[in-house]
Amino acid sequence: MRSRPARRYRKQVNAAIGSRWYYYVKERRDLIAFGSVKVTYAITAKGKMVDVHVITNTSNESLARICEQSIREAEIGPPPEEAQAAMLDGRLEGDLTFTYYNTQ
Repeated sequence: MRSRPARRYRKQVNAAIGSRWYYYVKERRDLIAFGSVKVTYAITAKGKMVDVHVITNTSNESLARICEQSIREAEIGPPPEEAQAAMLDGRLEGDLTFTYYNTQ
């Protein structure tokens, strides 16, 4: 996924996930421990997030759940045609690493 529309789409996906993540982190800050969570996911041709899995977690279960929930709830549209050409089995694979630093 190297084309400009595909990069733009990836940026939109990350922004949609990030807006949910920041909302949940702010809401549940007292439950979260410092650390990082890496999550893999896939996006279908219709723009649905599927196969969301935590791969590594140096924080706690609360942060892991927030990361998974943020990805599942991200409101995204379908990938652009250029990105769909790169899909494997009708899915666009992705991963994100979320890091929480307690700044209070």
